[in-house]
Amino acid sequence: MATEIIKRIPNLIDTSLRPAIDLLSQPVFLVDLSDQIIIANNAAQTTTGLQESALVGNPIATILSLNGRPEATSDKSALGSLISLPATIHAMKYTATFVSLSDLTYFAELTPRPAALVILTPL
Repeated sequence: MATEIIKRIPNLIDTSLRPAIDLLSQPVFLVDLSDQIIIANNAAQTTTGLQESALVGNPIATILSLNGRPEATSDKSALGSLISLPATIHAMKYTATFVSLSDLTYFAELTPRPAALVILTPL
């Protein structure tokens, strides 16, 4: 399933988004409208202890223990809605920041359509 999803968005992964996301030292996930993981950068794989193939296709909630609901509150940022929640992975505490991508036309034609970036910052 993971390979199938990755094959559907090769331009996004190979040419622009993958190299940029992998350069980040913070764990970053790209999720679709169903909150399923589409991409997990190298730091996310290291933090979770899972290969990207084990992460892709799973709901972000199966990876992060979130203390709150992502849809509960939001603030507008330059990119769209921005939501921060406390999160835990392997007893380590993070802030999970959900950045909505729904207003960006760049992602409109992709299937599955990326809906948000989830960036983890250690507490």
